[in-house]
Amino acid sequence: MEKLLVPKLRFPEFKSVWDERFIGNILKIGSGKDYKHLNTGIYSVYGTGGYMTSVDEYLYDGESVCIGRKGTIDKPVYLNEKFWTVDTLFYTHSFKGVLPRFVFSLFQKINWYKYNEASGVPSLSKGTIEKIKLNIPQLEEQQKIATFLTVIDTKIIQLNDKKSLLEEYKKGVTQKIFRQELRFKDGNGNVYPEWIEKRLKDFVKDFIVPMRDKPKDLIGDIPWCRIEDFDGMYLYGSKSNQGVSLETVSNMNLKVYPINTLLVSCSANLGVCSIVKKKLITNQTFIGLVPNELEINVEFLYYTMKLSSRKLNVLSSGTTIAYLSRQQFEEFKVEVPCLNEQVKIANFLTAIDKKIELVQTQIDNTTSFKKGLLQQMFV
Repeated sequence: MEKLLVPKLRFPEFKSVWDERFIGNILKIGSGKDYKHLNTGIYSVYGTGGYMTSVDEYLYDGESVCIGRKGTIDKPVYLNEKFWTVDTLFYTHSFKGVLPRFVFSLFQKINWYKYNEASGVPSLSKGTIEKIKLNIPQLEEQQKIATFLTVIDTKIIQLNDKKSLLEEYKKGVTQKIFRQELRFKDGNGNVYPEWIEKRLKDFVKDFIVPMRDKPKDLIGDIPWCRIEDFDGMYLYGSKSNQGVSLETVSNMNLKVYPINTLLVSCSANLGVCSIVKKKLITNQTFIGLVPNELEINVEFLYYTMKLSSRKLNVLSSGTTIAYLSRQQFEEFKVEVPCLNEQVKIANFLTAIDKKIELVQTQIDNTTSFKKGLLQQMFV
């Protein structure tokens, strides 16, 4: 018995079976063109990475769903304007029996890499796209689905905009704080004392340099972490669940970082930081800064070292492979305020980071919700 083409999740007023159609029978695919001969203007130019520039002519006017021809081929974009696309981005037009907004949702559901035609840079051709089969309902149901999903898309856009604004605010206020243009005051309303330039060794009581040898067996209770495990201010363990046993630690004389050590990348991408929140071990990519808590707040030190990443990279520029030694870290100079102001600064910036993380969680949850709907609302 042939399976009926109906979705698992459906608006109750619709009962009819969906029709199977080739993409080439429901729309036409247009090719992008070079824009460099055009003058600056008001019409947006798009590539696979999004908006590029604005020119004085347009290639198409109206609703369209764009898909990458080469490079990024799995990020469809819905447009409704006068626009130009470059030659790596297809646009669609002349829709027959389908709504562009509904096609956009269908394109988001397609596994485009399944149709990749190149062994190197991913590529698609018009002919391949036109032969892809899609299941299509009647226009009224298309409209209802498209309207519903557009509400979710709008929510995701709003959340991304909110996150961008928070990140921009944090960037600006952080610069003002560390340039000492924005100062915090004590409980009596008095400005704290001036910042003092110090070497890291003036307030870091230990600089832990890991062993170069990597354990052969990464099975144990003490997390073994790499730069891929760094995700935000705090580091709790290995995402890959790799670990080292106490026996291996003893036999290899491995260095275990204590809680509240600030890990800083000392090679390759210098200045990547995270605060240890569970005893762990890393490879030689990092150095561990164990703060004297009577002199320095570890969260303040985290923000200080992140802002110092450019200086760290400049300091290592004379070497073949970017690397900074323990001695270079010990002598590295930063400006620091008194401990009380450090704490206020750290609390202020951490509060912003938490707001950004909350918005990112909302983005992730909403995106996952939409992904689930795409799986159930389409055949």
